[in-house]
Order: sequence, then C-alpha cells, then structure tokens
Amino acid sequence: MKSFLGVTIHFLENNTFVSGTLGVYKRNESHTAVYISQIFEEILFEWGLNKSQIIAIVTDSSANIKKAAKTTFGVWKFIPCFAHAINLISNYSIDNCEGLNELIEKVRCIVKYIKNSVNVSDELRKYKQNNGILEGNILKIILDVKTRWNSMYYMVDRFLSYFYNISLEKQKAPDCLNTREVNTLKEVKHLLQPLEDLTKKISGDKYPTYYKLYVTINKMC
Repeated sequence: MKSFLGVTIHFLENNTFVSGTLGVYKRNESHTAVYISQIFEEILFEWGLNKSQIIAIVTDSSANIKKAAKTTFGVWKFIPCFAHAINLISNYSIDNCEGLNELIEKVRCIVKYIKNSVNVSDELRKYKQNNGILEGNILKIILDVKTRWNSMYYMVDRFLSYFYNISLEKQKAPDCLNTREVNTLKEVKHLLQPLEDLTKKISGDKYPTYYKLYVTINKMC
C-alpha cells in the first residue's frame, strides 16, 4: 500500500529511438499537485535537465498529476496518456452497462476463490494436463486490478480458457456461470479485444507511437 512515482525519458540518439528510466520515487506526502510538481523539479535538478530540453510530458489523466505537469513544464507541453484514456473508457462502459458489472464481479469472485484454494488450483492444473497441456505451459488464472491497464480483458480471456464446472463441486464455492452468462462474457472479450490491441500498439518504447494512434483508430471506426 505504498505509493510511487515512476519517471521515464524518451529521445533520439543518432536517429535511434532511446528510452530509459530516470527513477521510481516513493511519495511520502499527500499527492497534491504542489507536492508532485516539487518531485518533478527535484528530478530535473538531479539529472541536470533544463525545462527547455523537454519537448513534451505525458501522464495519466488524474487531476493532481495533470496540474503538476502543466505547472512544472507548461500547459502546451502536456499530453494526456491515450492508453489511460482507453482504460477509462472500457471501465466506464462496463460500469454503465446494465447487469454487466455484476457479471464481471461474479467472475472476479470465482477467480479469487480459485486463487485462494490450493485444492481447486491443483484440480485446474490436472484438468489442463489431462487435456494434453504440459506443466510448464499451464497459465495461471488472472485477477484484474483496476490500475493495471487491460487486466479486466486478461482476466476474462483466461477465465474463458479455464471455464468448466469445477467450482460447483466444492461446498463453499461461488455460483458458477450459466451458458447465457458465458456467452455474454465471450461478447465482452470480443468487444475489449480492439482496445487491448490498440493499447499494446501505442505502448511501445522502441518506436514513435503517435502515428499508430490515428492509423489504428481509423481502422476501428
């Protein structure tokens, strides 16, 4: 439950795109815009960077960090992170779709149950082995985390690959999904797939990602 601020840098060197990490800084005070701006100033001083050298700064869309970035580097240098916007859009859409949030929560409960039960986890592994999957290739079930982009997609995708009635065989197991709910979940995965693909494409660190933004959005429209 500790808070950190990670800062990366991206630049061209001999026509080669270079990325690096300036540091991961522990935040010890309330996360106000003034405090975050102070951290930015300390990072610039530590690395001997002049603000005139900074072409742009990209952050998520939280009000405090947006204000800190604009205050420190200037309004015109601030660019909101598009990947974060995609994540907010997908979460907002699910939250406002009647009944869907309850279905996702049902999946979440089953995943938590499996992750917290050694016996059920062992049964899942045996189930996969019996279907010809080698021990080293068996993937663990995933629990989503709201601050991790696309984690809901990964949870749904992995859940569907594992889905069967094992949870019904246990006394205190949560209710399993019925056929209609499974089909709905497959539709959710299908709808989230383009957003997951787009997030991956614009999160590269070996190539400029700005142009991929418009190309991919046009394909989605």
